[in-house]
Amino acid sequence: MATIADFMAHWDDLAQRNLVARSVAQANRSTCWRVLKAQDNHEQLDPMTLDIEEVWHRFSEHAGSQLSEQTKEVYHRRFRQGIQQFREYMANPEGWRAKRATRRGRKSSTQSAESHRRNRQEGVSLPPVARPVAQQQTYEFPLLVGDRTVKLGLPADLKMSEVRRIVMILQALAVDFEVKDNPEAMTQRNAPLHE
Repeated sequence: MATIADFMAHWDDLAQRNLVARSVAQANRSTCWRVLKAQDNHEQLDPMTLDIEEVWHRFSEHAGSQLSEQTKEVYHRRFRQGIQQFREYMANPEGWRAKRATRRGRKSSTQSAESHRRNRQEGVSLPPVARPVAQQQTYEFPLLVGDRTVKLGLPADLKMSEVRRIVMILQALAVDFEVKDNPEAMTQRNAPLHE
């Protein structure tokens, strides 16, 4: 028998071991917790045997008009997938692999902005909308120290403002970085990240 505490710890563990992106684990964990804690006996529920649709129906009645229909759809999908993934993992912990999310059709920017505004008002945190990625080129650079190579994927339409930002970020990552090595870093520290 598994407990709800096991179920919640499962998502933290997957994120910690990089089996699932931290944002996905947090979204699944918080959504599932919100659905489960609305149940009268949530401490006694066994995620391996609970009736997903029955639990969802009780939550949906409990949440009532607090959530938009769109938010309820997202919660329902995350809850169902979260429980199913937990069950699959428990059945085969060694061979389990996270399933990749399928892409949904894109909404118009007006619809998307409206839904994000509504979700913020309701206190719902949704992952950011994926944006189309510009064509990328990969460059390999041998490092001067050691026998290592760095691969850098950059968009084909890279702008100088982005190059300067990347240079500053790379300089800050160096273990021997000092501000005096890069006086521009102090003057550009508060510069906007996107021009």
